Amino acid sequence: MAVLVNGELVLTGFVGDSFWEDGFTDKEVLEALAEIGRDADVTCRLNSGGGYVSHGKAIFNALSMHKGKVTISIEGMAASAASIIAMAGDEIIMRKGATMMIHDPMVWTSGNSAEHQKSIEYLETEAVSLAGIYADVCGKSEDECRALMLAETWLTAEQAVAEGFATKAETKPAKAATAFDYSLYQHAPKSAVALAKKNSWNLREALQAASSAVATSPKDPPMAEKTKADDTTNVDTAKIASDAATATKARIGEIMNCDEAKGREALANHIAFNTEMPVADAKAMLAAAPAAAPAAAQAAPNAQTQAENYGQRKAEGDNVASPEAKAASKATINAQWKNAFAQANAARGATAA
Repeated sequence: MAVLVNGELVLTGFVGDSFWEDGFTDKEVLEALAEIGRDADVTCRLNSGGGYVSHGKAIFNALSMHKGKVTISIEGMAASAASIIAMAGDEIIMRKGATMMIHDPMVWTSGNSAEHQKSIEYLETEAVSLAGIYADVCGKSEDECRALMLAETWLTAEQAVAEGFATKAETKPAKAATAFDYSLYQHAPKSAVALAKKNSWNLREALQAASSAVATSPKDPPMAEKTKADDTTNVDTAKIASDAATATKARIGEIMNCDEAKGREALANHIAFNTEMPVADAKAMLAAAPAAAPAAAQAAPNAQTQAENYGQRKAEGDNVASPEAKAASKATINAQWKNAFAQANAARGATAA
């Protein structure tokens, strides 16, 4: 949907992407502000359950630097990244029944302890930055704001005004909360969580669907890149697909050709082609796999080699293994793989639980 409607910014849905047919990005807001003009007053109608903090901060900065008066009207929800956008208003108005929520930023991390440590450092830096933004608006100290963030604080219009996060509560009734996966939050209103469940607003599933679209459908760009009827942005879908294919090929190559794969070719082949395990985790698992793994590799050549050998033996009149023998061989290989996975997981420890 367009963010510039009748001279006003209408920011509805997910911050930074387009999920459940709703959302807006920092680029769209910047383009709209350029069309409005730096000196013109602007009203921003906000209804969002949150999204990407980087887009939220970018939009906050753009609105903060706008020379004309910025009026933020929270029409339903201003949670998480959307509450940061709200702080850019010279006037912050909340409709009756509208809700604001501030909390510490969150992120999903996969990988070893070093990767998780990087996420911790990133989140702490972002949290301090966001606390400073809230403090500048509400007049509280950064420590006080951080405490409210850590508690995941949900505010009615009246409470937001009392705490300094809004300037006015009006009597005009709020609109329904916009589409978002409210189950991500610890203290979200039960009504919002129920609404998300009823409408299947599941962010993990949406992200997985977008990722699959990039990997399997070159002609169909991910949600964030889809060209709308009123959007003249040209999306290079071929490049998106090419980049995804290149990354996949590089990952497979790194796993299959690493030193840890030597003697464990069958296990490496399984991890590379049948899982999405990161390279670092794959190497760790291969390194922890037992030395018996090479036998499995010899017993399970790739499909093309199997087909060629089968055809050659047939042509030469050799006896081809019976179905019973094949099943026994497969059971042996599966048992070796199961043993390899068990030992590798034991070596990595139980910290992932």
